[in-house]
Amino acid sequence: MARVHLYVAAACAVVLALAAPSLAGDPDMLQDICVADKTIPIKINGFPCKANVTADDFFFDGLRNPGTPTTRTAPW
Repeated sequence: MARVHLYVAAACAVVLALAAPSLAGDPDMLQDICVADKTIPIKINGFPCKANVTADDFFFDGLRNPGTPTTRTAPW
């Protein structure tokens, strides 16, 4: 019987140890995403973040258009 309690206690400890990182998330998105606002001329350590981020900021239509590779990667 004592062995069963030991196994239950060990299982609870493992579950709590594995669940702890999921409870350590940041609830506010202060710096979780930062889309550069390239319209502001003041640049201190890069571009400032946009105030209103939309889904269009994460979409690029140019990947479906074919292009010609012009960059040479080999030195010869």
